[in-house]
Amino acid sequence: MHIGIDLGTTFCCVAYIDEGIPHVIPDNRGREITPSVIWFDGKTSYVGEEANKKKITVFAPILSFLKEIWVSLLKIYQENRRKHLMK
Repeated sequence: MHIGIDLGTTFCCVAYIDEGIPHVIPDNRGREITPSVIWFDGKTSYVGEEANKKKITVFAPILSFLKEIWVSLLKIYQENRRKHLMK
């Protein structure tokens, strides 16, 4: 038996091949694909469809989180570039 996992940027899917026939493993809601979304509100984590619903209803924290990541990455890049130029 072979198992395949597709961790796509939009959806995820898990399947296996048994005797040459592919079979998709459904998620806990019976769906063959799951949204590639994780939501953490500080106390509880949500994945898949539940996280997607949270994302839609509370979009501002996502933008704030992404901004923090990009600002941090930019600072790291600038510091590394500065160190490299000083060599």
